[in-house]
Formats: sequence, C-alpha cells, structure tokens
Amino acid sequence: MKTKQIYFLLLSTIMFCVGCNDSFLEKQSESSLTKNTFFLSTKDLETYTYDMYPAIPYNFDDNSSDNIVYNTEGSDIESMIRGEVNAENKTKGWAQSSWSSLRAINLMLDNLGSITGDQSEIDHYIGLAKFFRALFYWSKVKTFGDVPWYEHVLENTDLEELYKPRDSRTFVMDKVLEDLDWAIRHMKVKSNTSVAGKYQVEALASRIALYEGTFRKYHTELNLGDATACLQKAVEWSKDVIDNGGFSLVDIDQYASMFNDNILAGNKEVIMYKKSSRDIGVGNNTHIVCDIYWAASASLMREFLMSDGSRFTDQADHDKKSYVESFDNRDPRLSVAIMPPGSYKIDGGKPHIIRIEFGGYPQYKFYPARKDLAWGWDMNYTDLPIIRLSEIYLTYAEARAEMGELTDLDLEYSVNHLRTRAHLPALTIDMANANIDNELAKQHSNIEGINRGIIIELRRERRVELAFEGLRKDDLYRWKLATNLIKFVPQGVYFPSLGAHDVTGDGIADLAILERPEADDATNYKGLVLHYLYDKNGKANTFYLENQNSGRIEIASNKNANRKFIEPQYYFYPIPTSEVVLNGNLTQLYGW
Repeated sequence: MKTKQIYFLLLSTIMFCVGCNDSFLEKQSESSLTKNTFFLSTKDLETYTYDMYPAIPYNFDDNSSDNIVYNTEGSDIESMIRGEVNAENKTKGWAQSSWSSLRAINLMLDNLGSITGDQSEIDHYIGLAKFFRALFYWSKVKTFGDVPWYEHVLENTDLEELYKPRDSRTFVMDKVLEDLDWAIRHMKVKSNTSVAGKYQVEALASRIALYEGTFRKYHTELNLGDATACLQKAVEWSKDVIDNGGFSLVDIDQYASMFNDNILAGNKEVIMYKKSSRDIGVGNNTHIVCDIYWAASASLMREFLMSDGSRFTDQADHDKKSYVESFDNRDPRLSVAIMPPGSYKIDGGKPHIIRIEFGGYPQYKFYPARKDLAWGWDMNYTDLPIIRLSEIYLTYAEARAEMGELTDLDLEYSVNHLRTRAHLPALTIDMANANIDNELAKQHSNIEGINRGIIIELRRERRVELAFEGLRKDDLYRWKLATNLIKFVPQGVYFPSLGAHDVTGDGIADLAILERPEADDATNYKGLVLHYLYDKNGKANTFYLENQNSGRIEIASNKNANRKFIEPQYYFYPIPTSEVVLNGNLTQLYGW
C-alpha cells in the first residue's frame, strides 16, 4: 500500500506541474523527474494515460444546432450569431490551462528512454498518447483554424518555438492523421469497450478524417487543398472497423436501451462508451434533456420518414399536423429521439404535458428509462455511447459519396443496414437522385453534381440516426451550412388556433394557449396547463405563434435579436487579445 501511495503521489506531482504554470510561455521542465523516476514500465504508462480520457468527446444533446429550437441557457452559437463574441470577451479554448493536456502528452512521448517491457505493449501506449494528441489538435483546429503545432515539451529557452506563428490548418491536420495512423497500426484490440483500443481509436479517427475531408471540400474560400486523402482515410478506417471489429447492430427493440439504460458493457453495436455507476461515483445529468432546459425542433421532426419510407413533408398538410399527429406512422427512431404523446416522465404521475415555451418537442433520447437510474444532479447512472457502428456505416457511405465513388453495393454494405433495422425500404442511388427532397435541397444548397440527391439522403439518415449525440453542429460546420441557423427560423409544435389542445393523445385537452389572462380562465379551462401570449399588462411572452393566433411556436428572443452569420469568420473563434500582445506572431485570422 505504501508503494502504491508513493506511486500516485509521483503522478499527482507530475500532473500538478503540468497543469498549474503561470502562463502558456512559462513552463518548468519535468523531464528529469519523469525519465528517471516515473516512466519505468508499461504500468506507469497505463496509469499516466488515465487522466487523458476526459478528452474523448461524448454528448447527450445537440445544443448549438438546428436540432434544438430553444435552449434557456443559451449556447456558443447563439453568442456568436448575436455578435457577442470578440477577442476581448468570450474567447474559447486558448487559455494556458487548455494547453496543459498537450504538454502532458508530449511529456510522456519525450521520456520513454528508460521504459522496459514488451515493445508491443509500449507501442500500444505510445499510440494511445498520439491518439490523445490528435484529439487535442482536432479540437483546437475546429475552434481556431490555424494553430501552432508542438510535438515536444517546450522549455523556457525554446524562444523560437514559443513565439512562432500559427501553423497552417492543413499542416496540423496532416500531422493529426499521421498520429492517428501510427496509433491504429500499433494499438492492441481491447475487449473492454469503455477504454481505448485499436478499434475505438480507428472509429474515432474515421470521424475526424471525414470531418476534415468534407471541411476542405466545402470551405473552398480557405484554399485548404485536396480533400481526397482525408476522405480516403475515412473510408479505409471505417471499413476496417466494419469488417474486422466484430461489431453489429442491435435490433430495433433494443435501440432505445443504448441511450437510456446502464447496460452498454458488451453491447454489440457500441464501439466505445462512458460508464456511469452509482457504485463508482460516476454520474451524469441526462435527466435534463426532457423539457428542463430545451426542446427539439420541428426541423428535426420533419426529417424522419414515414414508416413506409415516404417523406413526411410529402404528406397532405404536413405543416399543419399537431404534436399528436406528427408521430403517426413514422420511422420508429422518431419516438426514441423525441418524446411521443402519452409518455411518462420517470417521476410517474400523469402522461407528460409538453412545455410549449421551449418549443414543445421534448428530447427523449438519453432520458433515463427508470427512476432507479436518476437520483439527482450529476447522479444519473445511464451509460453513454461515445461512438456506435451506426456512425461508422454513415461515415463510410458519406466519404465514398463525397469522392464520387459510391455504389449501390456500398449502400447495401453500410447505411441500408440502418434502414432495414428501422423497417424502411432500402436506399438506392438512382431512387435518391431522381426524387430529390425539395425542402432538404434548400437546406443543402451547396451540394453539386449528379449525386446531389443521394448525398442529401445520406445526410438525412445521419441526422435521424445520430440525433442528440453531439455531432450536428460539427456536421453543419464541415458542410459549410452554419448559415442555416439564421436562414431557417427555429420552430416548435404547430397549433391551429388559440384555446384548448390535446397533447397526450387521449382526445382530452391538456393545455390551453390564450392571448392574455382573463378572470374566467380558471373556470373555462379548469385543470389545464395555461399559456399566454401576453401577460395582463400586455407584455409579450418568451414564445409566440408564427401567425399570431395559430402556427408553429417560435421564440421571441430569436425574432428580436439581430442574428447574422459572417463567413468564414464565425466558423472560428478569435485568439484572446492578451495572447496576441504577448506573441505578435499570433495574428488574428478570418476577419477577427
């Protein structure tokens, strides 16, 4: 026990030194400590990498995207498009503390000379560190574009490196792909899917390669060069996971349990997951997804197909369907993503009555299935998928399509497995290209070429399958479609009139929308949840109906704000002015 305490004391000392420097430029050398005292075995490497795992992205919402109609807490995107971000305030992710994780990674990679043990084990942890460095830089590039690349620990005497300008995005992302490629070739397969092994890293690497490939293809204004190499890597890595990873899709009746339960260990579809458990004191806040801070958008709801594979937007009066009618004969994944009428929250009682001030479509995906999984703030114990085989199928098909190489055999190999599970007809290239969805074509107006229709349908499938898994904002950014966030007004549920309405599906009214409070409301609408467009003094509420007394719910703050999206500036954040003053070579880009 005493040896173990000394061991973790050394680890704590190293991480303290790594994380508490006075500034990004003022670093102390820990190399002698690490080289001579700590990194002596593969167990040392394993333990050291534990603190790197928080860098692996996971999520249970799509805030900052068009999948959400309203979030009471706001979002990064909302701050940006309202013009509230500048180099003096609300800068993001450049503080010295945000670079300490890179230093920790490079510190390990720089000090392996005293390691003894099996070389394949050593290489596994080198690969793991390179993977975490790739994640670090991918996050930085997404935020700032061009960033300085460092692959060794910097000392106070390394003035040229410390004060160098940004490296180009292309250079940095090529280095990221090199790190990922090395990691994939050297890491071991892990049966425990809550830790990173070869296929977990390869799956996430395919996500990164697809992001960069499509970003380079669609952001032609940045002159980022050929996207093909990135897209080819996305195909190569996703195909290896599909062919050799041993994963397969769960049946549709098990679909919801991937998001609302704590049984992901051994799940055949989940490639990597974040374990939550009351026993180990690791929890989350998944209970907040359902009508506590935000609601899903009508835009997302409309994109789910009908159960026979036809489009919801081709139905008669689709834009006037009520909340209850919106769920009739739909792709079964809709009722997993958005709460269907008649559903109960885990605290029991009556069927849930939607909160129309948020928009009215409650997110259901990731909401805990049972009360015993939700004990309070940071005390929900549902497992969270980090990446699933479903995404790998979608990555493969999209990358092939963006290179102009997609075939119907590719669709059978990949995304048609998702459609089969949902009991939808198979997708074919000719069918998609001959019958383009006009509504989606408006949203994806920058797709060109004869395969425009199939790319649109692949994007639909991606949005539907991966809803609320934290990928939608990145998708809009890499496709150069963030302007959609202001071009298409966020909307919620449709109401044909003021007055009483059924939202639980039993034919009995549950809530009423009224113009303003009146004395006889309690009598005329007894037992209903009441909402008003104006208070008794005539002050407008936070929501309104698009046609004044009818229509979809819209949010007043969106109507009243001067919302705009400046390209390419708003795709990136500025470097803090203080850092630019400190290092004059760190010039602002993209209009900042």
